[in-house]
Formats: sequence, C-alpha cells, structure tokens
Amino acid sequence: MVNHVRWCFNVARWEPTREEWLKLTSSIAREELERINKFVFQDSPKSSLIGCALIRKFLTLATSTPSNDIVLTRSPRGRPEVCETYRRSQKETWPPMFDFNVSHSGDYCVLAGVWSKRESPIIRVGVDVTKIIKKESTSELNRFLDLMSKRPFTIDEWDTVKKATSDRQKCINFTRLWCLKESYIKAIGLGLAFNLRRIDFKFSEEHNWNISTSTLRHNMLSDTTVMLDGHPETNWRFYETALDDEHMVSLAYNILNARKVDEVPHCHDQFENLSINSILESLTPLTAADDNDWAHFSSRSVRSSR
Repeated sequence: MVNHVRWCFNVARWEPTREEWLKLTSSIAREELERINKFVFQDSPKSSLIGCALIRKFLTLATSTPSNDIVLTRSPRGRPEVCETYRRSQKETWPPMFDFNVSHSGDYCVLAGVWSKRESPIIRVGVDVTKIIKKESTSELNRFLDLMSKRPFTIDEWDTVKKATSDRQKCINFTRLWCLKESYIKAIGLGLAFNLRRIDFKFSEEHNWNISTSTLRHNMLSDTTVMLDGHPETNWRFYETALDDEHMVSLAYNILNARKVDEVPHCHDQFENLSINSILESLTPLTAADDNDWAHFSSRSVRSSR
C-alpha cells in the first residue's frame, strides 16, 4: 500500500512566539538556518523554516525515526532530500520507497509525501503552491501575458489562457498551468534548467479553461494529462486543487516502475491544514536553542502588502 500525506500551513496568519521560533530553529541543521538567516524580510524565513520542519515531521512519520537523527542535504539543483550515505546506513529499518517535496508561495507552505514498505512502485512526487497572479488593469495583464508567452508555455497552453472570457479567469488559467509545470520539474528534480515548452498539459473537457477556484477548493482534480516532446506521458498523475480563493496547488506523481499506472490507487485526499502545535510536537531538538536566532528574526522588517 502506498501512503500519502498532503499538508499545508498558513504562514501569513502565524505570528511566531519566541518559544515557537527557538523550537523550530533548534530542530534543523545549522547550514539550513544560515541560509534562512540571509533573508531580509520576515515572511521568507517563516516559510523556509516551516518547510524544513514539515520535511522532518514527514520523515519521522514515514520512517519512525526521531527528527534529530535524520540527515538531510540538497541535490545539485537544490531539492531537499535525505543524505544517501545516511539512508543506506538505515538498511531495512526504513521503507524502501519514499519521497517528498515542499513548496511555499503567498500565504502558504505545503508538503506532499509518499511512502511504502513494498519495493514497488517507486514514486517521485513534486508539489507547487502558487498565489494567483493579480494585475491592476486589463492592459497591465495583457502586457504581462505577452511577456510570459515567450517563455514557459506551449501554443495550446497559451490558447487555454487567452480564450478565457475574463481577466480573473485568465489569471486562474495562467496560475493553474504554472503550478502544473512547476510540480512536474520538481518531481524530476531538474528545476528551471528543464525546457518547460517540452511539456504540454491537456485539460479534460469537464475541467477545461473556465474552471473556478470555488470548484477547485472542493475537489482534487485528477484528469489532467501531459505530453513530453509531443508524446503522451502515461506514467504521470496530476492532482489539482485550491487552498482558498487565491492559492492553487498542483501535485505531480511520477510512477517509475509499475507495470501499469492503474495499479497504483488514486488518492483524492485534500490538504490537511496543520496547526503550529502539530508541527512542533513532532520535532526533536538537533542543537541547543540560541536566543540570537530569535533576535535575528524579530529585528527583520515586515514586508508591506500592496
């Protein structure tokens, strides 16, 4: 059986206390904290720190290992992953198949994870959350779309954006496609080094260019397909939803070694909205708490919203 988690956390609503911040900072590696401490405003370190904590929470759940025992690293493209040497040292005690991915944008940080105690199937997961784009006027939106049309989308994908009958729907369609593209490249671990025009997403007739966020909020769509270099990619599954009226999420599952993708049951579970306490209770300190970490964070400016 393949196990799934889909978690989200509203970072914008969270006003960290000193105790919460120090519990989080003492539960991640100092190298990650040094990276986080380079941010100028408070929103970015909040999102990054929660992302690190969600990874350790997931791995503790999937492997029954205390969070402070787990050694994490990053791939050459920056994808968080378990250190291979450490993973091999666990031998049979860890599940043979697991993967996870995190994303943050706007108000949210999200994690998607899979694991199984069986060898098959092997699944790579990518997730992307994106705040729906907004522009002050139709002319500003059109300029933005003209600029972006030269970059990541195929002709058919751009037709999906342009034929929308309202500015709001154009923004939804653009963001929906962007999320799908991001989730794909995050699953394969290549990042923006991958030519996004090689992949061409096809919406179903039922959930095509005029779907609303209110529909997405109450559904986990699973009928979008993808072409790679003009050929159908049959070993992929995509799930789409909205966390609220302003944030869309796409999940990409790359099923690598199943004889048929249909052998892997669909999972239409929605994202679970976590509390800060449910995150903190899963963490075990890795280092001693350092008040300088709280002083560093609390001295940062709050980014103004416009």
